Amino acid sequence: MNKIRSQSGFAFLPLVIGSALLLSSIVAYTVYRSGRAPVIQIANDTATVNRIYSEYSLIRSVLIACSSAFPAGDNGTGFKPSYPAATTAAAVSGLTCPGNATSIWDSSNLMYAPRVVTGYTAWTYTNNASGLQIMTTAADATKAALLTRAVSKIEAPSSVSSLTLTITLAGP
Repeated sequence: MNKIRSQSGFAFLPLVIGSALLLSSIVAYTVYRSGRAPVIQIANDTATVNRIYSEYSLIRSVLIACSSAFPAGDNGTGFKPSYPAATTAAAVSGLTCPGNATSIWDSSNLMYAPRVVTGYTAWTYTNNASGLQIMTTAADATKAALLTRAVSKIEAPSSVSSLTLTITLAGP
């Protein structure tokens, strides 16, 4: 009689195949994650630059609207009298239009002061012998690099110095 002998032992081939699949999954996931992080950072940086630019545009437009609506307004400083007064840096969110002594941010027209961008100070404004200027300051050099990128989009004379972006809206 022929007996079929059953074999017992270790299944080496299935273990090797399973280990190879597991290892390739780990490598694929690691490559996926490491390759994706820079793309997300680039997208976030671009969004920050665009937000800084859009806030500059909004502030500029609201200041021009204030001056145009009340050209006879007098801020009492002798500098650009139809624009809000601020011989020293003042928060953009608190500016008043000299023609009617109300906030330049008219909620009835859905015009709200820009929110503070994470990593930057709130926008400030001056109207003095240097002209009309708005400024924001970066928290660190990495954020300041994004301000430098924003300068390339801004039509008005602007510069970044010591982490601060200064935009001159009108000369003296």
